[in-house]
Amino acid sequence: MLKRHKKLCRGGTSLISVFFVTLFGVLSISFVAMSNTNVQMSRNHRDMSQAQLAAESGLEYAQCIFQRYMAVATGFYTPQITDLQAESVFDEFAAFLDSELSYQGAINYEAVSPVVNFTEGGYTGKEVTVPAVAIDSQVPANFTLHFRQFDDDPHTLEVISTGTKDGIIRKVRLTYRIEKDTFLLNYAMMSESRVIITGDTTVEGDILTMWDDAMTAPPITLAGESTVNGTLGVTIDEAEWDGNEVEGNSEGIIYDQPEIDMGYSDFDTTFYYEQTHAITPNFAIGQIAEYFPHAPDNYALPADASSSKVLRKVYEGNTFTNRQVSAGNDTLFRNCTFEGILYIGSTGGGDATNNVRFENCNFNGIIVTSVPEVFNEETWKKNVLYFTGNNTFNNVSQYPDTSILAPNFNVNIGDTQSADDAIDCTLTGLVVGGVVDVRGNVNVEGTILSIGDPGESYYANQIATNLGFSDENGESGTTNPGGTISVRPPEESMLPYGVRTDTLILPNPNSYNEL
Repeated sequence: MLKRHKKLCRGGTSLISVFFVTLFGVLSISFVAMSNTNVQMSRNHRDMSQAQLAAESGLEYAQCIFQRYMAVATGFYTPQITDLQAESVFDEFAAFLDSELSYQGAINYEAVSPVVNFTEGGYTGKEVTVPAVAIDSQVPANFTLHFRQFDDDPHTLEVISTGTKDGIIRKVRLTYRIEKDTFLLNYAMMSESRVIITGDTTVEGDILTMWDDAMTAPPITLAGESTVNGTLGVTIDEAEWDGNEVEGNSEGIIYDQPEIDMGYSDFDTTFYYEQTHAITPNFAIGQIAEYFPHAPDNYALPADASSSKVLRKVYEGNTFTNRQVSAGNDTLFRNCTFEGILYIGSTGGGDATNNVRFENCNFNGIIVTSVPEVFNEETWKKNVLYFTGNNTFNNVSQYPDTSILAPNFNVNIGDTQSADDAIDCTLTGLVVGGVVDVRGNVNVEGTILSIGDPGESYYANQIATNLGFSDENGESGTTNPGGTISVRPPEESMLPYGVRTDTLILPNPNSYNEL
């Protein structure tokens, strides 16, 4: 019988092997490709992160540049920075960038661009560009900065920082505002001399004094019956003064405060002078001899051998509108009314000074003086605004931000009238003197600023910014009048014309965005 034999299929295993080898090869190639893609994506992500970091570093760099510029920026005497002044700030800043950065290593010895005009999205303005600044020698990322000012809003500056890393670009934007520094208005009182507060006196706000000779006299004396609803700032440390003279209520002593230097050069009252005319001399009804400081309740007798004799022209019952008292014309105004600006001139020393006394006068405007360069124990007696009797202040002029602007003048308010006879007196806005003394019933709805540095003379400790009666203050020339005094800065106010403070360039954090 014939048998049929099954024929075996040879080579099948080899085919299966080849298939799997091919499959694994394809998978390997895919894995390598995927790995390369992941590596590239990782690099791209890294580069994007570094470009983003570079752009944000550019904004931080811009902030540092602004800080350095503000230390040398021009200040202005106007209440607010005008559009023209804001434009000049940008030009000055561009010049600062050029002087600080051009051809320096930080920008690879290239130059900051000149100011150019730009047009974008319907907006026009000026622009200056800082070329590429390297982040780090180990990281090839950099940023460029574009500083812009828009024609329709020159108070706003725009900073665009462009970060770059291996061709990847990221842009971020932040705006800044050009403003006048109003730090003075953060205080109820600021004084170069020491501060004395006594009697029924309430101060609503912080106090700062730059007096640093605690061995001679304490920087602040606060009587037990007086109250300061704020801090007591001093520039010395606790080892120099223990604060024992602070007996009244306050929010505590703050030591080691930075010294703020406000000198005569920070004031320019020409704006007011140009709006006034000299008082006609033949309006005077005569002359009278007085002394300053004087004996208690007697102007005709000296307080002591150091008193100065003052020969005053006398005006009585007159109304003056936008008038000036020329330097070298010591004057007594009795029962007079003043509208607009009363300007008191002084060249600073010698005979061209002005010691002016006001008795029972009405002020419907403001009092402004020239700006003597010197304040010392002699000019303290010669450049004086002395308010005695019942004087009323009701500033209805177009200058609501000051009542008395008298840099380096000795300003005495309410020295001789007893509290029972005195009427309430209200001053608004900034009250400026070389030293300011307030007695009687007085409300100050603003800030008191005493800029006169008494120095290290024998009489320096007797010169003080004084609220209430103090028999240790050498200029009082009066018995204790009592009275109630209040100092309360308003929540919103502006500096008056004639006060120069720093120009600020402040960031608007809410304006940050990625472009």
